[in-house]
Amino acid sequence: MSIDRPYRSKHRYSRLLNVKGDSSSIFYNEIPQSYEFTMESLLQNLSYIHSYRYVSSQISSPYIYNHSSLISIGRSINKHKFKNLFYKRKIYFFDFNSLKLSINPIWISLVRDPASRIAAQFEDFREMCQNKKSCLSYQYELNETLDECVIKHSPQECISSKYGISKMLPFFCGLTNPNKCQEDTEWALEQAKQNIDLFYTVIGSTEQFYKYLYVLG
Repeated sequence: MSIDRPYRSKHRYSRLLNVKGDSSSIFYNEIPQSYEFTMESLLQNLSYIHSYRYVSSQISSPYIYNHSSLISIGRSINKHKFKNLFYKRKIYFFDFNSLKLSINPIWISLVRDPASRIAAQFEDFREMCQNKKSCLSYQYELNETLDECVIKHSPQECISSKYGISKMLPFFCGLTNPNKCQEDTEWALEQAKQNIDLFYTVIGSTEQFYKYLYVLG
């Protein structure tokens, strides 16, 4: 399935080696279970070194917002009172240009091997349920491992929001069409690739973390 690529040949951030955005604002789109605590400390230090104000959003969910909410979020970043801002948040990508906002920040992120990330998120969800005793699950289900869950149920059920798993693809496919971005389709993958190509300056991998540190430094 083809994707409409209106920016491909003429968009000002279409070259791979360009810094894609306004350097006064850097938006770190945090993917769940991708070295979150390590990155928190790292970004704080990088912000201090490069004279940026570091702001970490206390809102960890939801990842989906409607049009008016996105404008509000975008304006708060555009109109920040600091000379330079480093902003961290878990949210599905959205295009500042399409919202007619004056400043498009530099987008960066860090991803993790899908199998490792899913296993970590599965365990973290169960630990949270046991500690808070607030999840609607039977005790024996909370004691199940991911392997046991897959054998007993199915991969589609166990790797889902019911079991605390969030998909990685929608974080890059974004909020232009959030329903379609939730589907594991070629369209969603191509949309994610286009957003990465046009708007993300760098996306690191936890499996090559030191190379990512070199680029960010």
